[in-house]
Amino acid sequence: MIRCLVHDFDFRKPPFSGSLIKYVQEYFKCPAPQSTNAFPSCKITDLAPLYFQHSGHSRTIVGIEHLKSGKINLLIFDPSHKPSQAIKQYVYGDLRQKKDIADSILKPYRVSLEEIAKKKECQILRSSLLHVFC
Repeated sequence: MIRCLVHDFDFRKPPFSGSLIKYVQEYFKCPAPQSTNAFPSCKITDLAPLYFQHSGHSRTIVGIEHLKSGKINLLIFDPSHKPSQAIKQYVYGDLRQKKDIADSILKPYRVSLEEIAKKKECQILRSSLLHVFC
């Protein structure tokens, strides 16, 4: 039996969705992240994803994105969505060189704070056996 830690977030009360973002940010934070050649600003960890539950639906948080504009998105896999054509092409090496390849690949997985805050409340689950090591 694997034990999980459950964290509840109520977006109807301050600090609203900010507490969820802070939690996710701290979880994925690494002191000396690795970069990939394809995406130099992408930081890679060995951390397991976070399980995000709300209103009878579960999704998987695999990362957090900070845009130059200051906007923050969660990177979420949703089992109710099929992989985009761009990600399929990338996986099979068929994606033509685009100016901003990351944008087309990440677009279907980006979830804004505004969208998350509409849920009113949610839970994050993570294994209690996992320690935050990078």
